[in-house]
Amino acid sequence: MSKIIDILEEKLNKGQNAMVMMVGDSITYGRYKCAINETYSAYIAKFLASRFPEAEVIRYDGKNTPGVTHIDGYETPTTVQEGNKGRLTVVGCGRGGNTVRMALNRSDDYTGSFITGEYPDVFFLMFGINDALKSDPSKFILPEKFYEDLKELHNLLRKTNPDAEIVYMTPTYGDEGDSKESCLDEYSDVVVKHAAETDSTLVDTHKLWMDHLIVGGENRGQGDWLDDDPWHFSPVGSYETAKICMDMNFYISIGGPVTFKNAKEPKIVAKNIDINRLMIETDCPYLAPMPMRGKRNETSYVLNVLTEIANLKE
Repeated sequence: MSKIIDILEEKLNKGQNAMVMMVGDSITYGRYKCAINETYSAYIAKFLASRFPEAEVIRYDGKNTPGVTHIDGYETPTTVQEGNKGRLTVVGCGRGGNTVRMALNRSDDYTGSFITGEYPDVFFLMFGINDALKSDPSKFILPEKFYEDLKELHNLLRKTNPDAEIVYMTPTYGDEGDSKESCLDEYSDVVVKHAAETDSTLVDTHKLWMDHLIVGGENRGQGDWLDDDPWHFSPVGSYETAKICMDMNFYISIGGPVTFKNAKEPKIVAKNIDINRLMIETDCPYLAPMPMRGKRNETSYVLNVLTEIANLKE
């Protein structure tokens, strides 16, 4: 993953703009069980913001409209971080129910230039859950056909966006939790093989989820990582899936909002992040922690942030 960071860093250090495009199915869309700021794409945007603290970081989240097979426009862009050293844009371009073939059929959503006129520097691709879905004959294909479709998608991106790097993420989970054998094992193996053949970066998110599996455990063996079906993440599952990018040596900064009563997302991050990857900051003069909220923030208030994080980790 260091190769990807180097690409983004080179542009941002020059004050240029960079773009990361997240393409996939409902897992990438993420908002079936999570709020818009709790998807794994949203967490990756935050990780990148922490890695590039002087850059402006913007996130676009694609809309999924029933009956529409492509991305139906984008939500109002979210400012993840303000900055003055280049702009990094992260685009969530997931469409619920997509197989690789369906993604190929909506390639105008993500190939070529984005609606801002910029071209993606990095593509993150995650597919396989719907391709492996035996209960839906209109989607299910054998691993061999999945491999051919992945190659076609790769070749398309090499044609439309030849300068972009491609990151392949293995399909995460779709099981009942009663066995260490997964319906996605063969499809994950295809992604691993394809990434190696094309010299692409691989993020093995399927291994992450299978290593976390407790056979016979709660919530299909995934505990608080899943919501109420075998596929869609809870906010914790989103965070853990994005956290695999911590191999990039990211640090996560936590400020005053973690002390706010309804700050669900910062509390999840603070509770789960490795203490060695945590940075506490003032964010002066804004966002003073409780009980000083509304006042001018100052350095001495970080103790309140530290106390809150310690309580969350107990």
